[in-house]
Amino acid sequence: MAVRAKELHFAGQATYDGLITWDGDVAPVQTGPGLTPEHLIMGAVARCTLASLRHAAGRAGLEADGTAEARGVVSARPDDGVFAFVEVDVDVDVTIDPDPGPDGVRQLITRAERGCFAGQSLRAKPRYRWRVNGADAS
Repeated sequence: MAVRAKELHFAGQATYDGLITWDGDVAPVQTGPGLTPEHLIMGAVARCTLASLRHAAGRAGLEADGTAEARGVVSARPDDGVFAFVEVDVDVDVTIDPDPGPDGVRQLITRAERGCFAGQSLRAKPRYRWRVNGADAS
C-alpha cells in the first residue's frame, strides 16, 4: 500500500490597497505601496531557507541562527515567454552550534536547500551561497 504524504494547507487573502491576511485569524499586515508580491516571494525564499536549516539542525541536535537574503530577476522566460522569476540568488550567513564540521555542514546545507519548499516551488531554482560559522561553505 502506498504511503500518503503529509499535507499542509495554507490560505492567504489580499486587497488592492496592500492589506494581507492569512489563515483567517491572524492579524493583518499592511504592506505599503513599495512592497510588491515579488518582494514577498523573495522574503519567503529567504525565510523558508532559514526555517529549513533550523529544522535540519534541530534534528541533528544542533542550533542554527542567522540571516538570509534572496534576490531575483523577473523577465520573460525563454521557453514560454511568461514573465516570471528567471534568476534567484540566496545568500545565507548562519552559525551552527556546535560546529558539525565540514561533512556535517554539507549535509545540513543539502537538507536545508531540499527542504525549502518555497525555493523548490520556483521554476528558476535558487542559487545558494552559504557562509557558515564565518567560513564560505558554498
